[in-house]
Amino acid sequence: MKEHRLIFSILSVFLLFVVFAWGFFIGIIFFNEKKVNIFVNELHTEYSKNETKHPNSTLHNRRIPPLLLLSTISLIVNKKDFILADLSEKKLKFYKNGYETKAYPILVSGKEGSWGETPAGFFDVLDKQNNHFSSLGQVYQPWNIRFWGNYSIHGWPYNPDGTLTSELERRFSSGCINLLTNDAKNLFSLVNAGFPILVTNKKLKNDEFDYSKFNYSTSSLRDVSANSYLVADLKSGFVFAEKSPDLILPIASVTKLMTAVVSSEYFLLSYKKEKMSAITITEEMLKPIGNIDEIVLGKNYTYFELLYPLLINSSNDAAQALAIEFRGNFINVMNKRAASLEMKSTHFADSFGYDENNVSTANDLYYLARYLLSNRRWILDISRGKIFNEFGGVSFKKLKNLNLFYKDPSFIGGKVGATLPAKKTGVFIFELEINKEKRPIAVIVLGAEDNKKDAEKILDWMKVNFGIINNNLLNDKNL
Repeated sequence: MKEHRLIFSILSVFLLFVVFAWGFFIGIIFFNEKKVNIFVNELHTEYSKNETKHPNSTLHNRRIPPLLLLSTISLIVNKKDFILADLSEKKLKFYKNGYETKAYPILVSGKEGSWGETPAGFFDVLDKQNNHFSSLGQVYQPWNIRFWGNYSIHGWPYNPDGTLTSELERRFSSGCINLLTNDAKNLFSLVNAGFPILVTNKKLKNDEFDYSKFNYSTSSLRDVSANSYLVADLKSGFVFAEKSPDLILPIASVTKLMTAVVSSEYFLLSYKKEKMSAITITEEMLKPIGNIDEIVLGKNYTYFELLYPLLINSSNDAAQALAIEFRGNFINVMNKRAASLEMKSTHFADSFGYDENNVSTANDLYYLARYLLSNRRWILDISRGKIFNEFGGVSFKKLKNLNLFYKDPSFIGGKVGATLPAKKTGVFIFELEINKEKRPIAVIVLGAEDNKKDAEKILDWMKVNFGIINNNLLNDKNL
């Protein structure tokens, strides 16, 4: 009888333990699921006012989701393993099955606004090395995880003599993300080639600028010739007006903006000129239609110099030279970079835009414009003719700027294009004063009969409906 009671007692305890353990397990799942849901909801609040109906408006205005938001939500909801490097918080977070399991402090990254600013985007681990020697910085980078071009996550660098680089020397990196060496070692053990990495910062998030007080109609924009257009605030994501923003169309030489991005992130542009490799112009580089006399067969140019004819004069041979010098599949990398910026309907077939299979949408080009403004502002500066002296003089002295509004003080930068299949295209970014605050406004037109007239109509409409007081556009019809 006692033996039966003992067995019963043991079974009871065991059952209670099982019930408790199961309840505890369910509780953890519920708690974690709740955490995930809270986080996802927080992300959604970034654009919770996705549609705002204005009483006198013919349009339900929307806010474009912040760059990389949708990728982040997708990874979490689908319970993926990934890394989130938040440069604004200076934290690198490791997610397992959609849950944050580890967090490491980011000690150093590329300086905002510099030539070596850390690129943002949705990347994958390309390769990893226990100890990588950087020819750029002349230092060793322990536990190096490369995710894009010359950019990596690694531990604290040290000199060839074994001494650590000082904190003073490492206030900023050349674009890499620096962790504590032990943290980098730990992370190194958790990832392999192909592992997802999200790199983001505060500049890619929507701000709270309020347009609700403006009531307006878009009826006067019916005569805009473009098959597709988009007018939107690059900081808030607010869309003022649009027409078929998801229509996939050829983009012509607007392609060269991505050519510039990839070149800037793969070639060593942010170093001393004497250390930069020169490109010797070959006959193959001069084959594309659209050559310019300033690029001479057999002459040497730096990568940096070639960005000037590329962005100002829309030189096809400059684009071809950069693509060939890449010594890999440059077009494939352009397509990967578009995907990393959530440009899901964009495809490139060449580096200069002559091929009609260089296609995109106004929505996709909005993301490219936003990235240029936040991470590669100097590319826009070059497009409007600004000369940089950081790497010595620029050989090109007689370039004709084809970017239609480059003389206007409110023009931040952009690119035009024109082919028979694409008609006329353009990405134009202006700084306009709205409600006593300067706002970066993107005007994107695709498939236009006249991209300049379309942009002018849109800007006139903006001036009337949004009280713009610093709009100097349209004063010089000879631009």
